Amino acid sequence: GTEGIGIKVKVKPVKPESDPGFTPLFDGYHTKKISHPLDLMKKICLIITIIISWSLNASAWTGKVVGSIDGDSLKIFRPGQGEVETRLYGIDAPEFNQAFGRAAKKYLAALLLRQQVEVETLDQDRYGRPVVIIFKNGLNANEKIVRDGYAWVYKQYCKEPFCKDWLMLESNAREKKLGLWQQDQPVPPWKFRNKK
Repeated sequence: GTEGIGIKVKVKPVKPESDPGFTPLFDGYHTKKISHPLDLMKKICLIITIIISWSLNASAWTGKVVGSIDGDSLKIFRPGQGEVETRLYGIDAPEFNQAFGRAAKKYLAALLLRQQVEVETLDQDRYGRPVVIIFKNGLNANEKIVRDGYAWVYKQYCKEPFCKDWLMLESNAREKKLGLWQQDQPVPPWKFRNKK
């Protein structure tokens, strides 16, 4: 009979310049392309980023504003959940029975009532209400209320980096005597509540 002759061929690994992810695995007879460890880390980081982004966006939703309770609280109709009472993050408007309280409520209603809005939940208050930032067509409503002089920045609770910008807007509104800053010495609502 005829026996087959086995021939081993030694292959020299070549790393093509066109493929930076190519790493030869050389056992003397074979080459094999394996993923570069950095490629694997990039993929893991991408997956983690996607998961984090998804979880953050899970706290964002859209709804229609159906009522203003006062100058910093709204009722929003959320599909699938009905009416949700919300508290605006980082601001404190005058109480309803305080000077400019009614004006602040009226301002908020004029700005957002019957509008479709995007709601970003940042926290929950002691009454269980979501504490939110409201966006109308990309406009940050919380920020606008401060800019136009219908609320203070609530420094005790406003801890995000953008709160510094809001404090500057509050200062500008005070200088221009906008909204509640038309008063000589407006009383912050947290002090007003403590007097009651």
